[in-house]
Amino acid sequence: MSITNELKTFIGRYHQSISPLELVPAEVITVNPLSIRLGDHQKLVIPHSLITIAQHLREHTRLIRVDGEDKQMRFYNDLSPGNRVMVAVLQGGQSIFVIDKI
Repeated sequence: MSITNELKTFIGRYHQSISPLELVPAEVITVNPLSIRLGDHQKLVIPHSLITIAQHLREHTRLIRVDGEDKQMRFYNDLSPGNRVMVAVLQGGQSIFVIDKI
């Protein structure tokens, strides 16, 4: 192996070891309580205790202004079984953040 290839390999391994998170596609398995399956791993189901969901993927209320008048608007963007989502898995897999539907 040439020195250039060895250096590329070393840098790649170093980058992987310091990378704080990894983006992984997942599938929603259940919603109450939430569980997701990472990637194509049929048996790797993540429980709700390790999952944080972005606010825009949950039912939430926002204050908006329409024609100079403040109003509250409720959004119903809940996840459903079978939804494909993109998740950020923190190094070590101890915390998973659901970013968005895909």
